[in-house]
Amino acid sequence: MTVEGIMNRILKKIRTGILAAGFISVSALAMAQNVLSVPGLGTIPLPHDMQLVDGKGSSVEKMFIENTQRPDFGESSQAAFMEIVAIPPGMDLFAEKGTHPFNRAHLYQLQMKKPQGQYTAGVFVVSGNGKELFPDSRVRAFWDKAFSEGSDRPTSLFGLPKIQLSEYQSIFDCFLASRKGNKMKIKVMSFAPWHAYKNADGTYRWQQEAKAVVTDYRGLSFPVWIYSAFFREGDQYFLIYLEGSHMAGAELDEPWLASLYQLKRGDGV
Repeated sequence: MTVEGIMNRILKKIRTGILAAGFISVSALAMAQNVLSVPGLGTIPLPHDMQLVDGKGSSVEKMFIENTQRPDFGESSQAAFMEIVAIPPGMDLFAEKGTHPFNRAHLYQLQMKKPQGQYTAGVFVVSGNGKELFPDSRVRAFWDKAFSEGSDRPTSLFGLPKIQLSEYQSIFDCFLASRKGNKMKIKVMSFAPWHAYKNADGTYRWQQEAKAVVTDYRGLSFPVWIYSAFFREGDQYFLIYLEGSHMAGAELDEPWLASLYQLKRGDGV
């Protein structure tokens, strides 16, 4: 496949994530719910004006899984984008093996209806144990400690201090430059890096939020909002990340944050 073909496919995946409304059918709308149930973790209640629609088995979910199974996925621009804004550092994105956690990803759509319009975001849920998600033992050791309630628990990513937005932009640029044949550009609009937060039940989660504008080789630009939350229960880790537009982020971020604080641990069935 030509470089142009590869880029077209990558941008198609990103646009699909942003416009996740495409997988919703009339029958699915009838099954909308006001709680996100994550097996093995628990339930996350949603406010009355937000609904969650299950996209299990949808074309968008299948596209996401098939994309991570590509042998060249780790060298793609999309992988570089996800490594920076969506997934915890050190998490393995190579899903070539059928048992890899990304092959078990579950897609939902978050919806909020207001008089001025409807706002949506794709919700991706990925879970697995430490060895599955973090093949590097040193990185795994960090995340093993990151959820403890002791005084030695880290509070920010690898102890790094907060840096300027321009420095994050440089990181983005370097990541993309390392991808052979890349013509994608990413402009970082805002970035709140990985940090530990305490839930209402006293446990901890890590989260990160970013807004960026992705521009393809043709000059077409797409606003992207990513909100990632990372949990641990026993020996299992749970990544829940939202992907939508900037406008969706402006409406959904605060109520979604309030919902994360109200996590109720349990089976989540």
